[in-house]
Amino acid sequence: MTIMWDVIINNNSGSIVTVVDLGIELANGDTINFSDQFEYEEIASSDDLRDLVASSDLRVQDPYDLPNYLVPSDGVLFLRLDHLYHLKTKHYTKDDLNTPNSGAQVDWTNIVNTPAFGSPKWNVPVLARVTQITSGKPSSPVAGDMCIDTDDSPDKLYRYDGSTWIDEGVVPDGKRVIDLSNGTEDIYTFDTTSETWSDGGVPDDNTAVMVNDDGDGNPAQYIYDTDDNEWKKIGDVDFASHFDGGPSKHDASEIDVEGVYSEISGTPTDLENTISGINDKLGDLGTGLAGTTLDGAYDQGGAGAGRAINATDGPVKIDRGSANTASLELVPKSNLPTVGLADGQIDIKDGILCIYDATRSKWLSVQRQFLVFGRKGHTRNQYLGFFGSRVASNNSGLRLARAATIVSMAGQIDATGTCTFNVRRNDVATNVTNLAISAGIGAEDISQNVDLNSGDFIQAQLGSTVPVDDPMVVIEIAWRL
Repeated sequence: MTIMWDVIINNNSGSIVTVVDLGIELANGDTINFSDQFEYEEIASSDDLRDLVASSDLRVQDPYDLPNYLVPSDGVLFLRLDHLYHLKTKHYTKDDLNTPNSGAQVDWTNIVNTPAFGSPKWNVPVLARVTQITSGKPSSPVAGDMCIDTDDSPDKLYRYDGSTWIDEGVVPDGKRVIDLSNGTEDIYTFDTTSETWSDGGVPDDNTAVMVNDDGDGNPAQYIYDTDDNEWKKIGDVDFASHFDGGPSKHDASEIDVEGVYSEISGTPTDLENTISGINDKLGDLGTGLAGTTLDGAYDQGGAGAGRAINATDGPVKIDRGSANTASLELVPKSNLPTVGLADGQIDIKDGILCIYDATRSKWLSVQRQFLVFGRKGHTRNQYLGFFGSRVASNNSGLRLARAATIVSMAGQIDATGTCTFNVRRNDVATNVTNLAISAGIGAEDISQNVDLNSGDFIQAQLGSTVPVDDPMVVIEIAWRL
């Protein structure tokens, strides 16, 4: 928003003064128009600025009696009255938001990532829909009914098949069922230690669950309707019938088979024998290839001479098809290689995929982290906020969980200017690296190679002789293993 008044601050304390929550230092004798470097909300909400004015470390210029300065109490009053007036006229209060027809409005289109009204809210699956959770079984069941018999220890689940109750087994700890005998069909959870069932309460409208067995031995989906206080069936999820069909054979008249294949027994009119011949040939091929392993290919010629693949005709492809195993496995080691190193080598340590960077002569993670610091508005000789926030990084820092290396920096300002993005750590005002912008709007450096330690916390400070607008810097780091 547009600044409606100037706040000119003077340091006449005899020493350097730091306004911590604004991230700015004033040397003795400095006179700075804070309105050039900060927005209205930042100045008006700065507790540290008011405290420093109250203690006479800083003083506020009297806007109505230039070039004189207000006494400390009037300086604080000047800042506080503007702050309170701004809050009163620019923001809805809690009472405004809680009172219908108060004039406070929220545009629904400004609220993102909201589900559509009526969308199912999926919950943890349940074992079954049971007619009761009691001692014994119902006396007049119908096919598909299920129940919990508490006479068993621990409790068991039963399903009625039309003539007898089928034992579905012991109910595991933490499993849930829908109790149809409850007026609101609540979901109950079983505790094997105490052999008790706890009521989860009335389900929310549109709560949806997968029922592992709704009486026919197959799963189904249900959604809760609070108008009727019951679960409505969405549909069955019976995949087995699609995959467990009986065998089917086809005559050659139903399938075109062209050509004569001398290495395969059988004829096009006898498809079964033809497939059998193919199966035999594949068996012969498998027998002939027995003993030929990847390790044997690697050792071809001795000392791993066969380890190179010249992929001149296309990429090497590993397709695991429908298997549930991994396509490729690298066995993690506690230490990364130290001999025979070359650019592009990969390995795994501590669960992190690493690549050897020959330019920097170190192992770095393939995964990269991007630390963003910035500040809105006029900025000069100030610490920048995390990810562009108003929390200045001199108040804290982005702490590293592992040793890391800075590999690149990229900086941007809104208009042409000259400044330096300085990277610092651990509240020490010594730069570990920097990126300079000279008479431009941005710069980048992909040759950075600065090591940081686990537990370091990173800070960013903008150095400039004159204010620059909207500075942002992105610091790319890789974990150093």
